Parts: sequence; structure tokens; C-alpha cells
Amino acid sequence: MLLSEILTNDIFLRLMVDIEIYVDESVTTQFHTLDKMVDAQRMIFVKKLHPNDYNLQMETLKRISITEDAFFEHTLSEDIVRIIVKYVPLAI
Repeated sequence: MLLSEILTNDIFLRLMVDIEIYVDESVTTQFHTLDKMVDAQRMIFVKKLHPNDYNLQMETLKRISITEDAFFEHTLSEDIVRIIVKYVPLAI
């Protein structure tokens, strides 16, 4: 396998684009806005189910929130795994 095969593959291109988006922070504002909208919706549902239990609400939000770094860590690792699976033969 040639390095040029990896470099010209769509998966590698996606990895480079995802890294560029993360490094440039070009979606940071949108990510935070979306995260706040999801948090607000969660609070509405938690408040309906347990209106008097503030601790439950706060713990629920802490456990199901995702940071921008965690999102991109997951996204970039998926890209890398796709490249490895496609191009690195399994050693037995």
C-alpha cells in the first residue's frame, strides 16, 4: 500500500477537515449554542418528571452533557479508526 492511497482517500480528507475545524474553532459558537439548547430541553423534561428535586436535575445535566473537546475527540478517533481498518492489515 502506498502512502498516496491513504492521502487521497475520502476518510483521510475527512480527518484533515475535522482537525482543521477543531483547531480553528470554527464551530465553537454553534456547538455551545446547540449544547445550551439541549441542556434547556433536558431541564424541561427533568422538571416535569421531578419538579422538587433540584439535585437530580443538576446531576442529570452533568452526566449527559458533552464538551466540545469530547465531541471532537470522538469524531477524530472515528476517522483514525476508519483509516486503520481500511489500510492496516491485521497482524495475527
